[in-house]
Parts: sequence; structure tokens; C-alpha cells
Amino acid sequence: MGKMFKKIGLWCIVFRVRNKNAPLLRMAAIGSYFVFGKKGAQRAAEGTSPRLFCLHPRRCRFRSSSLRGSFLLRTLSIILIVRQAEAQEVKDTRPHLWSIGIVEGATPLSMRELPGAPNPRLTTSDLPQPRSSFVADPFLVREHGVFYLFFELFNAESQRGEIGVASSTDGYSWRYRGVGLKEAFHLSYPYVFKHKGNYYMIPESRAGGGVRLYRAKNFPLIWEFDTALFEGPYADSSIVYRDNQWWIFSELQAYKLTIWHSPRLQGPWRQHPMSPLYVDDRSRTRPGGRIVDIEGKLVRFSQDNVGGYGKRVRAFEITELTATSFRERPLAPDPLFQPTGNAWRFNGMHHVSPLQLDNGRWIAAVDGNGIPTADRAE
Repeated sequence: MGKMFKKIGLWCIVFRVRNKNAPLLRMAAIGSYFVFGKKGAQRAAEGTSPRLFCLHPRRCRFRSSSLRGSFLLRTLSIILIVRQAEAQEVKDTRPHLWSIGIVEGATPLSMRELPGAPNPRLTTSDLPQPRSSFVADPFLVREHGVFYLFFELFNAESQRGEIGVASSTDGYSWRYRGVGLKEAFHLSYPYVFKHKGNYYMIPESRAGGGVRLYRAKNFPLIWEFDTALFEGPYADSSIVYRDNQWWIFSELQAYKLTIWHSPRLQGPWRQHPMSPLYVDDRSRTRPGGRIVDIEGKLVRFSQDNVGGYGKRVRAFEITELTATSFRERPLAPDPLFQPTGNAWRFNGMHHVSPLQLDNGRWIAAVDGNGIPTADRAE
């Protein structure tokens, strides 16, 4: 028996734990305390890189004086840890992911999920790229009777966001079309809009140095750079045309809402004298989707990041917007969208892109943070 354990002691067990919330990690940390002491438990609890658990004192990272118990105890403890880890049934170790859903209602303020169309409607499982971590920031448009969805597709391999495209004939069953735009820097929040017969896009491109305008060369999949609108670390720029002026609401790091305006889409753009409108007001400084006109009222949406990023969406009516003045009011005391017990969005919602249908009703693309599992009725 002694010879067998000496032979086992010549081997190293390499144990990698990626998920810091896994019960597996807690088990390894507890077991490591008895085997390697406090230092070993701390290393196992970190779980950010491979940990070398050696049974042979001369080959171990930890000095023999730091080891606890007999050689037999050390050996049996590690074998027990590994076997229990392999046999343990983990209830749910999947990460919280962003996915995309569809809501509908008589007005943008009354939109809800339809009982017969459970969300999410688009997840990474609908994409052929196996290395996509999540999909988020959806913008919805309709062209020639077809719905098009533009969204952030986060590429886990490059660690950058790209702009994905999907299409649908009914707004609920989506077919992924491909990547419409990618750059050497991160892209997200693809604010797509139409002007004078052409489609344009203003994605978040602060990693590229500023706010950039793209034009569709062959809608919806081929886009080309048009012009740089203004420079700076701006996020989630949202554009609207009102009273013969273009207006852009954009968050300046961190939590400062600014307004820019110009008579021409390509500029020159000037910053509003009241900018920043809000400073460190996490309930309204970061734009949260498409600005819409509801029966003559201009409504913008904002992320409510109180208590954490991407928790809720709030709606505000812009009551005054000129080159020198700005006023708005909350349209409701409560958020328009917020976390619920629904698995796909139990951790938060932070985006809405409404679109009015021919029958007067509204449909919108939204995103949710949670576990994107739904039995969809196609």
C-alpha cells in the first residue's frame, strides 16, 4: 500500500475552475484547506487560472512545512475532491447572458410580452458562430414588408462587438443573416435609421475615438463608413430629426448626458450649451434605445443603472428642445421594463426599439439579461 501511494505521489493533478460561482470551486477550496492549508484554499478559491496540486513534496509549489496531515491524508483528500467534483450534479452554472425579445402593445408605454410568443426570440444559439457570447442592443426597422433586426453580437474570440443582422416576416420568428459591420475596435448599439431613401447607422464606436456615421451600400448586410460626426468617449448615441435639426443624445464617460445638434446629418455638429444635462444620474444619463414620436410627443428611453448596469428602462417625454434650451419629464414613476422572475430577463433589461405597425399597434425589440432558455412557438 505504501509503495502505491508513493507512486501516486509522483503525479500532479491539474485542476482548473472557470466559474467562480460553481459549487465545484467551493468544494475545492474547502478540501484544499485541509490538504494545503490557508494559502492553498485561497489559491483554489481564486479559480482564475490552472492550479497545480502536487502530492510529491519536492515537486510541490508549497513547502512541505505548509502541508497539513499525513501523506495518506493528502492523497485521499485530493482523490475525494476530484471524484466528488466529477460526480456532482451542478444545478445551473450557465452565465447570465443578454438575449433579444419582442414585445407588443397599443402604445410604446403599454408593450408587453405576448402569451403565445415566449421570449427570448433571438439568442446565441440561433447564430452559426459558436464563439458569440451574447446578443444585445437590438434596433428594429421594416423595409418592403420585412422586419430587420440590427444588434450587437459579441465575438468571444476577438473580445469585440460586431453588428449582426437578422430578418423576419412576422417580427417573431427570426433568421440570422450574418455580420453587417465589424471594425478593428468594439462596436455595439447599432442605431439604424432612414434618411432621404438611404439607410444610415450610428453604432457605439467610442473605442474608435468618437461618434461615427455609416451608410448602407447594400442594405442590410453591407455598410461603409461615411463620416466622423464628433470625437470623444461617447456611448450609445441616439439620433432624431426634429424642427429642421438633427439631435444626438450621447453619454459621455461616465454618466454624463450630452446633446449635440446640426442642420445637416454629416455636420458640423455643435454641443448644446446645457450639456451635460445630467451628471452621475444613473437613472437617465445613458440612452436606452430609439427615440420615437408618439402622437406628436417626442419620447426618449434611458437605461436605469441604479443598483447595477443594465437593470431597467425608463421613458421620458422631451417637452422642450431648442438650440439653447431643453426640458423633459418622466412619463411614468415606474420603469417601463425591469427584471422579473422570467428566466431570460431576471437580472435586468436595458434597451427598447419601438416600431409602429400599419394597424397602429406598436412592436418593439428589447433585450434581457438572464438565462436565455425559452420553448419558442415558431
